Amino acid sequence: MYSSSHGMTQAPATRMFVSPSPMSPNMSPSPRMATQHPSPSPFSPKFSPSSRHRSSSPQMFRQTAATTTLTGVSETDPSQAGVGIYFQQTPEDLDKIYVKSIIPGSSADREGTVRIGDFLVSVNEQRIPGSAIHLLRSLIIGEVGTFVKLGFRREEEGQVSFYEISLMRANQDFFNQLQAKAQIQKDAEQLRSSLVQAEQELSGLRQKLQATESLANKENDEVRRMKSLLTSTEEQLRIVTNTLKEEEEERKRLEVKLRREQAQQQQDEEEAKRLELLLGQAQGKLISAEESLKRSQDQRSELESRLQGLVLERSAAEAEESELLRLIEQRLQEHQQMKEQEEATVRSLELRRQQLEEELKQEEKSERELQAKNQEVMTRKHIVEDQLRGLEAENEQLMQSVVEAEQSYQDSEQLYKEMHERNAELQRRLRELEEQSHSSQYHLEAVKEKIKAEQKAWEEKLQKEQKALEADEIQYRAREEELLLQMERIQKEANTLKLEADERQRKLEETLSNLESENARVQKLLEAEEDLAQSLKERKEVIGDQLSKAQAELSLARGARDDAQQKLKDTETDKLKALERERALDVELARERKRESERVEQLKMARRELEAQRKAKEDQLREEEELYKISEQKLEEASKELAYLQKQAAALMEAEKRRLDRELKFKQSHTAVLACMDECMKIQGGLKKQLDSVHLPAPALSELGLAFNDTSNFSLAGSPAATRSHAPLTASRGSEGRGAGHSMKEETMRRLRMEEGTFV
Repeated sequence: MYSSSHGMTQAPATRMFVSPSPMSPNMSPSPRMATQHPSPSPFSPKFSPSSRHRSSSPQMFRQTAATTTLTGVSETDPSQAGVGIYFQQTPEDLDKIYVKSIIPGSSADREGTVRIGDFLVSVNEQRIPGSAIHLLRSLIIGEVGTFVKLGFRREEEGQVSFYEISLMRANQDFFNQLQAKAQIQKDAEQLRSSLVQAEQELSGLRQKLQATESLANKENDEVRRMKSLLTSTEEQLRIVTNTLKEEEEERKRLEVKLRREQAQQQQDEEEAKRLELLLGQAQGKLISAEESLKRSQDQRSELESRLQGLVLERSAAEAEESELLRLIEQRLQEHQQMKEQEEATVRSLELRRQQLEEELKQEEKSERELQAKNQEVMTRKHIVEDQLRGLEAENEQLMQSVVEAEQSYQDSEQLYKEMHERNAELQRRLRELEEQSHSSQYHLEAVKEKIKAEQKAWEEKLQKEQKALEADEIQYRAREEELLLQMERIQKEANTLKLEADERQRKLEETLSNLESENARVQKLLEAEEDLAQSLKERKEVIGDQLSKAQAELSLARGARDDAQQKLKDTETDKLKALERERALDVELARERKRESERVEQLKMARRELEAQRKAKEDQLREEEELYKISEQKLEEASKELAYLQKQAAALMEAEKRRLDRELKFKQSHTAVLACMDECMKIQGGLKKQLDSVHLPAPALSELGLAFNDTSNFSLAGSPAATRSHAPLTASRGSEGRGAGHSMKEETMRRLRMEEGTFV
């Protein structure tokens, strides 16, 4: 078998035998190309389906072999093929068969061992004499894809060598199919390798994408953490800024509020000393100290307003005390009358209740207007409104106000302790901020020069603010005088409120008198409201208890009022000291503002750098996503190419199937043709028998134009047409040329043996 680049199996190794006997010069074959073999006639013996249709005469065997086609394929069955070698007998020795030609591209040509001029010795280890050349075709031609073992003898340079070789029976279509299948298999392998490579690349890209996503998630977490840190820092900065603003406003109202620190003067002095010590120890405690001061001032102002309210309400409480007793007795009487008149007056009472609520709302509105004028008397106005809604609530608020007046000093002391704790907490937070600022120190080196320039600008602004503070001090003095006038005006307004309360009390009395006229109709309704009567009884008992408590609280409030007046006088003497401390606090506040502005600028710079890092990470993530999309596109293209090649392979398989169908149809049609040819062969056999008995002289053959030295025209003598055309001539000549014809026949047969050959 041949060896090729299409993956065919290598034939068995050739066996070479060297003989010492040289080859004689006259035994050298004179090979002729297969293309010089005469083209057979349509009626030639090549159409014989089997050897049983051939004549037993050697002449007929040689004639049939000489006209065999050179394709190496059986014409009767496409599944039969040879090896592509044209054999012929040597003219010197008819017992020798040599290789005359090899078909290019055939199995023998592809294997490459057999050469032109090699002598055939055996087929499948069976020796073949030269006289059996007509058997070569049946021995060598077989099913496509099977092997045949040929033995050869080669004579060259005075040496004789023998070798055997196994060749595959195949035709050109078989080789084309093998080549196409090998190409398809090669393409499939390439596609598989490309697919595996693409899958590996895809898995690598997926791993890279997962790593990138995990890294991006980590970076996003880091960004979120930095954002939360920045947000918390900004929140702290906002709180500090708001605190500074509040302290700025509080500073403007400080002198007014210090006038109201009558009850807390001693504690204020102690707190001022502690604040001065804290400010001297650490500038960072300024914000917390100012917050604590604000709280203490709020408490003092609230206490002062309550004390002032108590002073204003003292006379009113005395008058209201007797009035309450009278009202309680009157309501008890009304309750007894309402039991008989309740059923008839429920609706009228409901309407009256709504009217009273509207009046109360109007009173609340007027009290809110008074509250807008003076926030310090707002608490007492609410107390007055609560008194109108119910006497028990008013008494309770009076009691609470007295208790709060007594416990205000203890509360202030507790507030100062809480202030110290908050100062410690703020110091801890400031230390944390300082640590954070140190951690981001390397980010702020680029803006140091800018900070220095801004520092100079802040120093100039500080000088301007100091000048503004001096102007503010002048305004504070003017504001102090104005506030004194406001206090006098508030005192007058309190007196007015007292008169208004008396007027409202008078209106209530008139309302009660009107209710007395309606009690007669309410008695019948009270019978259906037994539960309501019981609740009113319980309410009466509660009011009696509250009244007794209110009397006790009133006595306590009177004592507290005297103490508050004494403390107010003491507080007036300490006002100037508080003003001096306020000026010192203003200076420290200006310094702290400067430091805070620097910290704010640093935080802004850190925020910008974090934002730039976040954008860079987002850009990197987008680039990686684009690379992943490109890899997916490549994989999709490879999948499309694989699908296209699969379609091509399917098309090739379909074409092969159609070819096999055509071959099957050809076999069927060829079988019918062979049936017709059998009839022709039978007729031809009879003609051949007649030709064997015919003896024409040489001159007659010359006249007929037959040249026996030209083997290309010899087939005409054996054709049915030639037999029919010369039959009368042969019969007329009779036996006179029988002897000459016999000798001519022997000469012709000798030449035919020299020229004839077989192709397998």
